[in-house]
Amino acid sequence: MKRIATAASAIVIAAIIVAGLLLFARDDRGAGSVQAATASRPQLALQPVRPVVDQAAAAAASDQRKVREIFKAAWGNQLGELGRDLPNEGSPQAPMSFAVDASGQAYVLDQVNSRLQIFKPGRAPRAIPLANDGYQDIALTARDEVALLDRLVTKSVDFVDEQGRVRSSVPLTGKGIDEPGAVTGMFVQDDGVWVEVEHTRLVRVATPDGKPDPERPTVIGRFSYDGTLLLTAAKDGDSAAVVITRPVTAPATEAGTLLARVPFAQRLSHLLALDSDLNGRVFLGVYLIQPKDDGSGEVIAFEQVVVLGRDGKELSRIALPPHTGPEETFRRISVDSDGTVYQLGFDESGATLRGFTP
Repeated sequence: MKRIATAASAIVIAAIIVAGLLLFARDDRGAGSVQAATASRPQLALQPVRPVVDQAAAAAASDQRKVREIFKAAWGNQLGELGRDLPNEGSPQAPMSFAVDASGQAYVLDQVNSRLQIFKPGRAPRAIPLANDGYQDIALTARDEVALLDRLVTKSVDFVDEQGRVRSSVPLTGKGIDEPGAVTGMFVQDDGVWVEVEHTRLVRVATPDGKPDPERPTVIGRFSYDGTLLLTAAKDGDSAAVVITRPVTAPATEAGTLLARVPFAQRLSHLLALDSDLNGRVFLGVYLIQPKDDGSGEVIAFEQVVVLGRDGKELSRIALPPHTGPEETFRRISVDSDGTVYQLGFDESGATLRGFTP
């Protein structure tokens, strides 16, 4: 079972193993995240402080990698701008998710403006209107359609064409999903559309043609790019993470094999992503914090993507500009089939999509 190559938003999956090691979740401070938990080890309590960016370190790190700017968009509601909402009460919002197809087009879920915006270098942006502003995740299908996740309003996966028309709508509620609000992500495979539930398992809700799946099978973990493995990640103490693999055909009770233990110089706040590429490399995204030594109580934020080989050997680390805003997102980091790491970053002026070559 091979993952759809154009579904860059379908992050090569990592999820809780049976022992309860991994929790994928939205970071309420804004960054899409993966947080680890065990019955005996509580989650790291994040202090309600706004991290600051070590600009010098970030600039130096960015020089170490080939970085491409795919697009930069100001905040607003005109074509080519992206919506941002910072209410006095409620959750701040900016684009919730994005996907990049095989031709390099970036599809951005601009739900604040009830539309998808499509950016391609060298061309003017275009927009696809959406029926509502409740969508939170996006995935590209092999049928030149966009799958959109609405877990709170329509409680469905909607398949939308190039004109924004909903061709089909698949309910989330059913076998494996009692509460649609517990859905935390959506992923496309050759055999259909899978959604993540309660940060722990995947349920296949739709067939490849966008019809409701009568079987709705469940797996624990997320598929590797080629669909042969289930990948899992977890925090291991305050400054390390572990990555575990398990054959997709293995029983759900099988604990799996340790691929790597990855240490960090700073405190590991939470995991941001776990992905793989066509060559079998594994990409672990992390959000790191380090208290400032001035007694202010502020922390310096760091983001990294650690690249591991098939054998678990560390190949490289990619430093990303840290996310320090309040916006909620479902997905802002993804990995393409060739290993390009995409990050949708926000600042006060707007949003920037960058591609990092490992």
